Amino acid sequence: MNVLAGVLYRDPGRRPAADLPRAMVARVPGAGEPVGITSGPLGLFVAGGPEHLKSEDSMILVADLDLVDLSELRPLTGLVGPAGILARLRGAFAFALWDRRQRQLFLAVDQFGIKRLYYATTRDGFAFASRPAALLAFAGVKREVDPTSLYHNLNFGFVPSPYSIYAGIRRLPPGHLLVVKDGEPTVVRYWDLEFPEQSLSLRDGATATYRLVEEAVALCLRGMSPKKTGA
Repeated sequence: MNVLAGVLYRDPGRRPAADLPRAMVARVPGAGEPVGITSGPLGLFVAGGPEHLKSEDSMILVADLDLVDLSELRPLTGLVGPAGILARLRGAFAFALWDRRQRQLFLAVDQFGIKRLYYATTRDGFAFASRPAALLAFAGVKREVDPTSLYHNLNFGFVPSPYSIYAGIRRLPPGHLLVVKDGEPTVVRYWDLEFPEQSLSLRDGATATYRLVEEAVALCLRGMSPKKTGA
């Protein structure tokens, strides 16, 4: 299980505590030992393997990826700008990217919210994680149940974004990007489902559908061994 987590303090002189990564990840059943990188008031952590953590001169990235083509993530520095690049990624993803030059933190999840990110803002700063329980280790995040979320859960069987079961924790909606600048988060939609009107015949529609399914299967099989595919 891959668990992402991170903090960004308002005070530029404050540093994440050495035991904070383990304290956050320990609240998630099945999570492994976390690794991470700190840079001033920022700390980015991941449990699941160091391959999900990348650091370069201009940025730090932690990611939980299930993309059909990992080459789509290159170059990483172009991942968040423009936001249209995100909409073209194929597969499930959740990531946090720290821009060292602009001193901005970017969070994003895939178009359908298969991968998830939760976040909270307190007096101390901003924190995020791929499981809401991990955020309870961040000072100032309360355990109070959100009455609106409880209503949704009892009536519909789930809690829709941007809510979570906790009053002080929010979920980043599918197809959205979150930007943290000067300690304040801003949520931006980068993708929405569209239904363009097209006058296709039944034959042309069937042909187009077959071609798209064939392309999707080919992309998913790329780089996989016959033992995994059964081919």
